[in-house]
Amino acid sequence: MVNFWQRIFSPAQKMQDTQTNKTPVNVPNKTKASPEVSDATTPVTNGTEKTTSPLALKNIGNDFYRYLLGVDSFHDGPVSALEKTIIDSVDTLMQSQKEAANLIPRMPGVVPQLMQKIRADDYDGKEITEIINTDPVVMAEVLRLANSPFFRARNPAKNLADAVLQLGQSGLREVIMSVAMKPIMQVGKGFTHQHAAKSIWEQSLKVAVACRSLAKAEGVDRFNAYVAGLMHNTGSMVVLRQFDQAGKPMEPQHSRTFQHSVIQRATKLTFIITEQWGLPEEVVTALKEQFGSHRRRPATRLGRIVEMGTRLGQIQALSENGRIDDPDSLVTLLSKQENGGNAVQAYTEMGVIEGLG
Repeated sequence: MVNFWQRIFSPAQKMQDTQTNKTPVNVPNKTKASPEVSDATTPVTNGTEKTTSPLALKNIGNDFYRYLLGVDSFHDGPVSALEKTIIDSVDTLMQSQKEAANLIPRMPGVVPQLMQKIRADDYDGKEITEIINTDPVVMAEVLRLANSPFFRARNPAKNLADAVLQLGQSGLREVIMSVAMKPIMQVGKGFTHQHAAKSIWEQSLKVAVACRSLAKAEGVDRFNAYVAGLMHNTGSMVVLRQFDQAGKPMEPQHSRTFQHSVIQRATKLTFIITEQWGLPEEVVTALKEQFGSHRRRPATRLGRIVEMGTRLGQIQALSENGRIDDPDSLVTLLSKQENGGNAVQAYTEMGVIEGLG
């Protein structure tokens, strides 16, 4: 896995982004945000809590994890025995970084070969098509993604050759990267993992798209931004497996201490895993900067892009599940932050990828 990533992101194989012919999107009207930012939440009849708007942006991450884990609420008491077991198991994993990285399976089939070919200077669409044709699963997924609302060009791709031609080099490498990461992010059999895996994968795709959009406006490498966004939840998948391996169902309430511990450890595991995989230093640094970002802003442009993209993805997930009344106000607040000028456009582009997962 390490050698694969190092070959893909080798400086000798870097290339300029090419434009793909994607369906244009319309930017929604910005909603004027209230000058007051409230931390208040209003309970609803189903036992969950529904976030009101405007909401303090610092709470978005906490609310997203509460939604993800299906937790009714948090309490201020001590951690339970089950929560301590999970925290201890995650800590043990982090002490053995290679073991943590090995919990994420290797990329399937022809994907490593494809990714290397796509980044090569002598890109050959015909050769790429022949390689994809050797793996029916990858072929079907490439066609499905090529005809999804986000990647689809003016005319639907009727066959693989059409898809490769219409996507172009830049679009195809994003599609292949998504094909590669999907089984990695969704593997698992436990109830907690299966319940959350689809939501995590869909949010990862949306954050990747948002990061790419933000990177374009900032003049940052768009593919690195896409990869960083796609992988920002990798640590969460590892933590979820520890929930299921504990062998007992989680309580409807979690302690706040446990919640904060899970978020911190998931973030740290993400950059540990990506570092072990040999991803580019810029990507690893950007993901590392998310650890403790509630206390300080990331220093690098890519790190700030990942932070912004993550917030946008969490806002959209909470909005789609009825936990935010007025997401446009929150997006507008984000757009007024440093490096947030393209937040509305990035949020809009995320909404175009329904069905991509």
